Amino acid sequence: MSSCGHSTIFSFLPPTLPFLKENFPTLIPDSNIDRMLLRCRLCDLIDTQAAADMAEACPAGLEPESDIEKQISELKQAITEGVKMDAENELPILQKKLDDATYATDQRILAAWKIYWAVWGPGDGPGREDEEDYGEDIEIEFPLQREDKSEFAPVEDIKIDIEIETPHEEEVKPVVAKVDRPAKPSVKKPATKPARKSVKKSVKRGKK
Repeated sequence: MSSCGHSTIFSFLPPTLPFLKENFPTLIPDSNIDRMLLRCRLCDLIDTQAAADMAEACPAGLEPESDIEKQISELKQAITEGVKMDAENELPILQKKLDDATYATDQRILAAWKIYWAVWGPGDGPGREDEEDYGEDIEIEFPLQREDKSEFAPVEDIKIDIEIETPHEEEVKPVVAKVDRPAKPSVKKPATKPARKSVKKSVKRGKK
Protein backbone atom coordinates (compact mmCIF):
# COMPACT_ATOMS: atom_id res chain seq x y z
CA MET A 1 0.00 0.00 0.00
CA SER A 2 1.45 3.37 -1.03
CA SER A 3 1.23 6.54 1.04
CA CYS A 4 -1.79 7.76 -0.96
CA GLY A 5 -3.78 4.68 0.00
CA HIS A 6 -3.80 3.08 -3.45
CA SER A 7 -2.20 -0.26 -4.22
CA THR A 8 1.47 -0.25 -5.17
CA ILE A 9 0.53 -1.65 -8.60
CA PHE A 10 -0.33 1.92 -9.58
CA SER A 11 3.10 3.30 -8.64
CA PHE A 12 5.49 3.80 -11.55
CA LEU A 13 8.56 5.78 -12.50
CA PRO A 14 7.46 8.54 -14.89
CA PRO A 15 8.99 8.43 -18.40
CA THR A 16 12.35 10.14 -18.67
CA LEU A 17 12.68 13.58 -20.24
CA PRO A 18 14.77 12.26 -23.20
CA PHE A 19 12.06 9.67 -23.93
CA LEU A 20 9.29 12.28 -23.94
CA LYS A 21 11.28 14.74 -26.05
CA GLU A 22 12.21 12.08 -28.60
CA ASN A 23 8.76 10.51 -28.98
CA PHE A 24 6.57 13.58 -28.38
CA PRO A 25 8.55 16.62 -29.59
CA THR A 26 5.52 18.95 -29.45
CA LEU A 27 4.77 18.07 -25.82
CA ILE A 28 6.18 20.27 -23.06
CA PRO A 29 7.26 17.86 -20.26
CA ASP A 30 7.30 18.77 -16.59
CA SER A 31 10.96 19.18 -15.63
CA ASN A 32 10.22 20.04 -11.99
CA ILE A 33 9.32 16.54 -10.78
CA ASP A 34 11.81 13.88 -9.71
CA ARG A 35 11.48 11.13 -12.30
CA MET A 36 13.65 8.77 -10.25
CA LEU A 37 10.93 8.42 -7.60
CA LEU A 38 7.88 6.18 -7.85
CA ARG A 39 4.69 8.14 -8.43
CA CYS A 40 1.06 7.02 -8.15
CA ARG A 41 -0.33 7.33 -11.64
CA LEU A 42 -3.87 6.65 -10.46
CA CYS A 43 -3.79 9.73 -8.22
CA ASP A 44 -2.68 11.91 -11.14
CA LEU A 45 -5.36 10.38 -13.35
CA ILE A 46 -8.14 10.99 -10.81
CA ASP A 47 -7.06 14.61 -10.25
CA THR A 48 -6.84 15.25 -13.98
CA GLN A 49 -10.25 13.77 -14.68
CA ALA A 50 -11.79 15.96 -11.97
CA ALA A 51 -10.14 19.04 -13.47
CA ALA A 52 -11.38 18.08 -16.95
CA ASP A 53 -14.93 17.67 -15.65
CA MET A 54 -14.80 21.14 -14.14
CA ALA A 55 -13.41 22.55 -17.39
CA GLU A 56 -16.31 21.03 -19.32
CA ALA A 57 -18.80 23.08 -17.30
CA CYS A 58 -19.59 26.44 -18.83
CA PRO A 59 -17.88 29.32 -17.01
CA ALA A 60 -20.01 32.08 -15.55
CA GLY A 61 -20.92 34.78 -18.04
CA LEU A 62 -20.89 32.46 -21.08
CA GLU A 63 -23.92 30.88 -22.70
CA PRO A 64 -23.97 27.09 -22.26
CA GLU A 65 -23.75 24.92 -25.36
CA SER A 66 -27.01 23.20 -24.46
CA ASP A 67 -28.86 26.54 -24.61
CA ILE A 68 -27.42 27.34 -28.03
CA GLU A 69 -28.33 23.88 -29.32
CA LYS A 70 -31.88 24.40 -28.08
CA GLN A 71 -32.12 27.72 -29.93
CA ILE A 72 -30.90 26.09 -33.15
CA SER A 73 -33.42 23.26 -32.82
CA GLU A 74 -36.32 25.67 -32.23
CA LEU A 75 -35.25 27.87 -35.13
CA LYS A 76 -35.07 24.91 -37.53
CA GLN A 77 -38.52 23.80 -36.47
CA ALA A 78 -39.91 27.31 -36.98
CA ILE A 79 -38.40 27.49 -40.47
CA THR A 80 -39.84 24.09 -41.36
CA GLU A 81 -43.31 25.02 -40.17
CA GLY A 82 -43.17 28.38 -41.94
CA VAL A 83 -43.58 30.39 -38.77
CA LYS A 84 -40.42 32.41 -39.42
CA MET A 85 -39.85 33.18 -43.05
CA ASP A 86 -36.89 35.54 -42.53
CA ALA A 87 -35.04 33.40 -39.96
CA GLU A 88 -32.74 31.56 -42.37
CA ASN A 89 -30.00 34.15 -41.86
CA GLU A 90 -30.09 33.60 -38.10
CA LEU A 91 -29.25 29.90 -38.38
CA PRO A 92 -25.60 30.30 -39.56
CA ILE A 93 -25.02 32.85 -36.80
CA LEU A 94 -26.24 30.46 -34.11
CA GLN A 95 -24.25 27.59 -35.62
CA LYS A 96 -21.07 29.70 -35.55
CA LYS A 97 -21.83 30.60 -31.95
CA LEU A 98 -22.17 26.91 -31.06
CA ASP A 99 -18.92 26.00 -32.82
CA ASP A 100 -17.04 28.69 -30.92
CA ALA A 101 -18.48 27.53 -27.59
CA THR A 102 -17.57 23.90 -28.35
CA TYR A 103 -14.01 24.86 -29.31
CA ALA A 104 -13.57 26.88 -26.11
CA THR A 105 -14.76 23.91 -24.03
CA ASP A 106 -12.34 21.57 -25.81
CA GLN A 107 -9.46 23.96 -25.14
CA ARG A 108 -10.26 24.08 -21.42
CA ILE A 109 -10.35 20.28 -21.25
CA LEU A 110 -7.04 19.96 -23.13
CA ALA A 111 -5.44 22.44 -20.75
CA ALA A 112 -6.39 20.19 -17.83
CA TRP A 113 -4.92 17.11 -19.52
CA LYS A 114 -1.67 18.84 -20.55
CA ILE A 115 -0.64 18.86 -16.88
CA TYR A 116 -1.03 15.06 -16.78
CA TRP A 117 0.70 14.52 -20.14
CA ALA A 118 3.62 16.66 -18.98
CA VAL A 119 4.32 13.97 -16.37
CA TRP A 120 3.30 10.68 -18.01
CA GLY A 121 3.13 11.50 -21.71
CA PRO A 122 0.08 11.06 -23.97
CA GLY A 123 -2.04 7.91 -24.00
CA ASP A 124 -4.87 8.72 -21.60
CA GLY A 125 -7.55 11.33 -22.10
CA PRO A 126 -8.65 13.05 -25.34
CA GLY A 127 -6.59 13.31 -28.50
CA ARG A 128 -4.22 16.24 -28.84
CA GLU A 129 -4.47 18.83 -31.63
CA ASP A 130 -0.70 18.59 -32.23
CA GLU A 131 -0.61 14.82 -31.84
CA GLU A 132 2.28 13.17 -33.66
CA ASP A 133 1.37 10.50 -36.20
CA TYR A 134 3.65 7.48 -35.85
CA GLY A 135 1.32 4.98 -37.48
CA GLU A 136 0.55 3.37 -34.15
CA ASP A 137 -0.40 4.52 -30.68
CA ILE A 138 2.18 4.72 -27.92
CA GLU A 139 0.35 3.93 -24.72
CA ILE A 140 1.42 3.32 -21.16
CA GLU A 141 -1.27 1.18 -19.59
CA PHE A 142 -1.91 0.28 -15.99
CA PRO A 143 -4.51 -2.08 -14.51
CA LEU A 144 -7.76 -0.85 -13.05
CA GLN A 145 -8.08 -0.77 -9.27
CA ARG A 146 -9.71 -3.85 -7.76
CA GLU A 147 -10.00 -4.66 -4.13
CA ASP A 148 -10.68 -8.36 -4.57
CA LYS A 149 -7.56 -10.14 -5.79
CA SER A 150 -9.69 -13.00 -7.11
CA GLU A 151 -11.00 -10.65 -9.82
CA PHE A 152 -7.61 -10.25 -11.45
CA ALA A 153 -6.90 -12.10 -14.67
CA PRO A 154 -6.10 -15.80 -14.08
CA VAL A 155 -2.49 -16.88 -14.09
CA GLU A 156 -2.95 -19.10 -17.13
CA ASP A 157 -3.75 -16.06 -19.29
CA ILE A 158 -0.33 -14.61 -18.46
CA LYS A 159 1.38 -17.93 -19.19
CA ILE A 160 -0.06 -17.97 -22.71
CA ASP A 161 1.56 -14.63 -23.54
CA ILE A 162 4.92 -15.78 -22.19
CA GLU A 163 4.82 -19.03 -24.15
CA ILE A 164 4.14 -17.23 -27.40
CA GLU A 165 6.92 -14.68 -27.00
CA THR A 166 9.57 -16.97 -25.51
CA PRO A 167 9.44 -20.66 -26.50
CA HIS A 168 10.18 -23.21 -23.82
CA GLU A 169 13.44 -25.08 -23.84
CA GLU A 170 11.89 -28.40 -24.80
CA GLU A 171 10.38 -26.77 -27.90
CA VAL A 172 13.78 -25.64 -29.13
CA LYS A 173 15.74 -28.82 -28.59
CA PRO A 174 14.32 -30.84 -31.53
CA VAL A 175 15.18 -28.03 -33.94
CA VAL A 176 18.75 -27.76 -32.67
CA ALA A 177 19.19 -31.52 -32.86
CA LYS A 178 18.18 -31.55 -36.51
CA VAL A 179 20.68 -28.84 -37.40
CA ASP A 180 23.72 -30.09 -35.47
CA ARG A 181 23.20 -33.77 -36.15
CA PRO A 182 21.83 -34.37 -39.64
CA ALA A 183 20.45 -37.80 -40.26
CA LYS A 184 22.97 -40.13 -41.93
CA PRO A 185 21.87 -41.82 -45.16
CA SER A 186 21.25 -45.50 -44.69
CA VAL A 187 23.73 -47.62 -46.67
CA LYS A 188 23.09 -51.28 -47.26
CA LYS A 189 26.33 -53.19 -46.96
CA PRO A 190 26.76 -56.20 -49.21
CA ALA A 191 27.16 -59.57 -47.57
CA THR A 192 30.80 -60.57 -47.15
CA LYS A 193 30.16 -64.16 -48.23
CA PRO A 194 27.68 -65.22 -50.85
CA ALA A 195 24.96 -67.48 -49.64
CA ARG A 196 25.67 -71.14 -50.38
CA LYS A 197 23.17 -73.29 -52.14
CA SER A 198 22.71 -76.76 -50.92
CA VAL A 199 23.24 -79.11 -53.87
CA LYS A 200 22.72 -82.82 -53.75
CA LYS A 201 25.11 -84.78 -55.92
CA SER A 202 23.93 -88.04 -57.26
CA VAL A 203 26.88 -90.45 -57.18
CA LYS A 204 26.61 -93.71 -59.05
CA ARG A 205 28.93 -96.37 -57.77
CA GLY A 206 29.92 -99.31 -59.96
CA LYS A 207 30.04 -102.90 -58.77
CA LYS A 208 33.40 -104.26 -57.97
